[in-house]
Amino acid sequence: MPVDGSNLVNGLYLALCWREEGFHWMIYTFGPGHARWAFHAITISNGWMYHMQNWNPVASHLALAAIQIGQFVEPGTLDVLLGAIPLQTHPDDQPHNFTCRMWVRRAIRVLHQAGYINCTNLNALEAEAADYAETHREGVAFLGELGQVYRSQFCS
Repeated sequence: MPVDGSNLVNGLYLALCWREEGFHWMIYTFGPGHARWAFHAITISNGWMYHMQNWNPVASHLALAAIQIGQFVEPGTLDVLLGAIPLQTHPDDQPHNFTCRMWVRRAIRVLHQAGYINCTNLNALEAEAADYAETHREGVAFLGELGQVYRSQFCS
């Protein structure tokens, strides 16, 4: 089921979607008009690639949680910033293998350094997002319930 859109306001979000194991992690911007874009790393046959797509957690049957981490940022700006992220694990996150979660961690660092968000504790943000998503995992996947929108305690 989709995320309940009643609390979705213009902003920048960390969105987590259902996967059989773990979650799919992405950055999502929601703004005036029809500005609804997701930015993420996806696997393809020969590895990983950066992907920007029109996406809306309110319409996605896999969306578990959307956590607001900042104000709306124009999709073009995000594409330039996030498209330049290397598809490899950041040195501070070693020895973890590269995944969409590792890409999002790097994206949070980039957004913080560029001044678009203020993330005081990346590990706490990650744990917060995973907790929210886990809360909705069974309900969304098997019971037809809606995921939810939250505001981060660790990122603004």
